[in-house]
Amino acid sequence: MVLLAVSPLVSVGVSPRVHRGSNWLGVANVCVRWVWFATVLGYGCRTIPPKRILICDDEAVMRELVRVVLEGGYEFWEAADGVECVERARDLKPDLLIVDVMLPGRSGLEVLGELRADPDLARASVVVLTAWNHLEADVLNAGADAFVVKPFEPDLLRKIVADLLGRIDGCSGAGPTTSAE
Repeated sequence: MVLLAVSPLVSVGVSPRVHRGSNWLGVANVCVRWVWFATVLGYGCRTIPPKRILICDDEAVMRELVRVVLEGGYEFWEAADGVECVERARDLKPDLLIVDVMLPGRSGLEVLGELRADPDLARASVVVLTAWNHLEADVLNAGADAFVVKPFEPDLLRKIVADLLGRIDGCSGAGPTTSAE
């Protein structure tokens, strides 16, 4: 397949098998016209907004580490305590939250309870990232989608986040995930 760049937002694919021996410029012209009409009529060419991730940890270094590990492609927001986390979650409606257990104001378990009780936030995925590995059962029973123990493997966190955000789109995922073994 040959991709033709139509504009910064649009690429059109033309298969050589289907159009063998034809005038490539004519095929491209037809494709460009179809994309132009589709765009004018509101079909396709829509940009998908990045997934919103709210990171809640009382240590700024840990929040930055999570951002660096997850890299680009996401819209990151931060909260330094449990109260701020719930407020920001209500304002932002994030797709995923990464929450520590030991937080000033409200614990991560209290935050998780509030998120799951709020109909507007109950669908958001929650990863609990904590050094307290003995809380795994409590965290998962409270409704967390994943439990990760600090210090964590960067690849594991990336995989868990990708799986959970994919599940939001209906692509994958089933049941809680844990890193404690």
